[in-house]
Amino acid sequence: MSGFTIRLATMVCVLVFLYDMQSSAHVPWHPTKAPAVTKLPVNINDPFYKKFQKVPPISVTANKFLTNFLFINPTNTRGKRQASTLLIDNVIVMDGSGSVGNCEFQRGKAAIKNMMKSANAVAVKNKFDEKYAAVTFASSAKVNFKFLPYSTADQRLTIVQFPSGSTNTQAGLAEARKLFVESLTGGRFADRKNVLLITDGQSNVEKHLTIPNADKLKKLGVHIYVFAVGSYISGIGEMVQVAGSSSNPNPDDYLFRIKGYHQLWEFTKLVVTKLASTGKYISLSPQPSPC
Repeated sequence: MSGFTIRLATMVCVLVFLYDMQSSAHVPWHPTKAPAVTKLPVNINDPFYKKFQKVPPISVTANKFLTNFLFINPTNTRGKRQASTLLIDNVIVMDGSGSVGNCEFQRGKAAIKNMMKSANAVAVKNKFDEKYAAVTFASSAKVNFKFLPYSTADQRLTIVQFPSGSTNTQAGLAEARKLFVESLTGGRFADRKNVLLITDGQSNVEKHLTIPNADKLKKLGVHIYVFAVGSYISGIGEMVQVAGSSSNPNPDDYLFRIKGYHQLWEFTKLVVTKLASTGKYISLSPQPSPC
């Protein structure tokens, strides 16, 4: 092989390496392994979905949240998020149907506050630009507030009222999509877009639109995290299909099973406690349970 050919081959290798480095710099989260699932069964009653009825201990769920949402290794607390300025937009989509009840709805808000507090601690340490919006749904859906910094969003979440009614999940997801589209139109191009859906059961209003509306979000690059609350959930397959993203269809990474709203709060309290125990996040304490 001539010297010119060797130099040319070397240059090509260097360019490919630099391109890969540049590309990865725009992707703040890198999967550590290939997804175990590439395509979910179409039938939501398929036996595949039965395994998701199992509710693990809250310590397991807390570690899963640290790993898959905060991207922190719970054993050494070294994050996978890159230490650079990143734009992160989150939409909280909260079930306010009658089956939840006002007290449990308030507990759910306290749990969300703990999640936000944890994410904000990581964002502040790494200098991320992270914002929050909130949607509640029952018979219909309502945007409670649009993308706000953590401190303002935390205050606004406090006054969100329990709506009561049916379970119109598809409407909640549709409003979340509008918020992301509006944000893009306004010129905010987030590096990471998340939906945190908290619900206690299968949708019962235009439920044929629930999974398609989730798919529309995923096509925008949104990652949908589902907190399925209840010891046994009829129609768990719907929640499994809603969870995930276009880049990672593995529901194990996005679906969190919780026995009840008190346990939801307990799990998020444990997340805050685990972060605080590292000594890296100053004055981090959990939100108390309201009832």
